[in-house]
Amino acid sequence: MRMYFVRHGETQRSPNGVYGYAAPLTGLGHAQAARACEALTGLDITHIVSSDATRAMQTAEPLTSALGLVTTIIPELTEINIGKPSDGVTPIFENKTPDGRYVMDCLHLGGESWDAFRSRVMTGLGMLADRFADDAVIAVFTHGGVKSVALDHYSGREISRTMHMLFDNGSISAVESNGAGYVVHSVNDISHLG
Repeated sequence: MRMYFVRHGETQRSPNGVYGYAAPLTGLGHAQAARACEALTGLDITHIVSSDATRAMQTAEPLTSALGLVTTIIPELTEINIGKPSDGVTPIFENKTPDGRYVMDCLHLGGESWDAFRSRVMTGLGMLADRFADDAVIAVFTHGGVKSVALDHYSGREISRTMHMLFDNGSISAVESNGAGYVVHSVNDISHLG
């Protein structure tokens, strides 16, 4: 099984800097989605999967149309619920470590706990393994936090509460099952966006 994890394109933000569950892509986000589609078109994609957030589904749309496939929605692969902003401050910014990495635990902000988020994403990754055959080639349209958990898991690292890196909008990370485990071939590839 080969999987290409694509972070959604740039998304419209509210005046306080947060983009909500139903926030659509910007013009640049649609262009990033089109470029990701071009990069994935020649890779023998057999299945398209998306989280149920608007920004992920809109990013998947060009590939869905180009290949004539139906997108499978897996809500478990949606980004962490960061809670509601208070006093005009974006909650996720309150969750940074001193070195600038995001802490994936938003329970204290009225959002989702790290344990709940990690468990949900792992359930979603299990669904990929359960629903698709070993020879499947899957484009997975998702979010930075989900990509972080997935890449930790597939690399055999302990899944970290902090994101090791910020994934670029429209970036692609490639993972392949080798029968005995998984190999991460690329992380945050943005060469197609240039």
